[in-house]
Amino acid sequence: MTQSRTLKVLTLASGRGLTTVVNLVAAMVLARLFTKTEYATYRQTFLVYRFSAPLLMLGLPMALYYFLTEESNKPRQILMENVLMLFMGGSLLALFLLLGGADYIAYRFSNPSLRHTLKLIAPYAIIVLPATAFGPTLISRNRVNVAAIYNFVSRAFTLGTVLISVFFLRKVMVAVGAMVGASILTSVIALFLMFHTCNKGPWHPTISGMKRQLSYSFPVGLSQIIGTMSRDIDKIIVSSLCAPSVFAGYINGAMEIPFIGILTGSVTSVLVVDYTKLYREGKVDEIVRLIHQAMFKTGMVLIPLMFFLFLIAPEIMVVLFGSKYAISAQFFRVYLLLLPVRTLTFGAILRATGRTWAILGQPLLTLPANAIFSWIGVKYYGPLAAAIVTVVTTYCLAVPYLIFWIQKVLKISVGKLFPWQRLFYLLLCCMLASLLTLVGLHLWHPEDSIILLLWCGLLFWLPLLLIYAKLGWVDFHKITFFSAV
Repeated sequence: MTQSRTLKVLTLASGRGLTTVVNLVAAMVLARLFTKTEYATYRQTFLVYRFSAPLLMLGLPMALYYFLTEESNKPRQILMENVLMLFMGGSLLALFLLLGGADYIAYRFSNPSLRHTLKLIAPYAIIVLPATAFGPTLISRNRVNVAAIYNFVSRAFTLGTVLISVFFLRKVMVAVGAMVGASILTSVIALFLMFHTCNKGPWHPTISGMKRQLSYSFPVGLSQIIGTMSRDIDKIIVSSLCAPSVFAGYINGAMEIPFIGILTGSVTSVLVVDYTKLYREGKVDEIVRLIHQAMFKTGMVLIPLMFFLFLIAPEIMVVLFGSKYAISAQFFRVYLLLLPVRTLTFGAILRATGRTWAILGQPLLTLPANAIFSWIGVKYYGPLAAAIVTVVTTYCLAVPYLIFWIQKVLKISVGKLFPWQRLFYLLLCCMLASLLTLVGLHLWHPEDSIILLLWCGLLFWLPLLLIYAKLGWVDFHKITFFSAV
């Protein structure tokens, strides 16, 4: 990638990363200050927005990458059309919540407090949803530095506002109100910067322009809708069938490791370009080599991370959220089993070969199965069943589906699709490091959770890195990770 393209990817990643930090730190603090029911109310409030937002956005922010790039005559009109449609989507959610939707959700989630907090996020939806076009707008207009500065300042301000507010008034309405107020303020600033950047052309939107953007964005939006529903359906089901205090324990554990999505997303962004070029040149062997390389390199990080975090899951939950959330470790451990799937870059291959519709088929296949079996499992066996069903449907439906399409597109066998030997050696290395960690813990088991985490980290990662170096996977002399892969 060119430097400018790399900077754009990093800017997008920084926005997502800082949002992850804000949400995680806020959750860590609120989990300690609130009761489980109050904490569940906070998390469920924004879960409703997160679940609804893609349905209302319809991929419209992503359309700006196509319509605003290189546009010199009417960028302001294009932006106005996009923002207006997002405003309409946010208004629909606000009206739904104010006209009975909040009461219905509170009833379904068995949490009366949601009646008030969900109504509080009505203005949040109206203002924040249009501001989701900020990143695509400024990046399309090559204002990357401004976007990066805004990402940092706005997230820091939001986090500070929430933490200071709950420090003085430990009430869930205050926490939600602080998040809503800070987000609205930063979103207004984002809207100002967007229109300041796109300051040429008429202000008035056109029906034809809105139709063009919507026709372009709808396939992307459909994919986002199904993807979000697939990601959060287990949490919605647990909210519907379990008490808020049970959901509080579930939501802390049923999460992806922060920044893993950013890492794998950045890798995919780079590989799509290479896969596209190689596929057009008919170099299938080179594509397979690149698949193996990407899978093994990311696996060298993600698979050991899975083993390590599995060992110390209870301590991680206690350090992050407090001792009353030690039970979250069981859900966290199940979700960790999804990490190896993130080493696969099959979606990037389908995008590079023009089979984007095949990508959409994967969540369409897994979503109904996940929803049906999660509902049955949670109803009869408890919330742990939702996490287990999520993992099982991923490995039994999603992965075979993607493998089928990759085999069909590249015309290769499963045996050639994976670097089986190197993955086997990697698993052996992780198992050895885990065994050494268990032996070390048997010899000395610190009572303090933080000291225990540090001790486990030393026991696990030091031998593993030495094994990597012995096998030639890490070159410490050149300080180059994965140099010999």
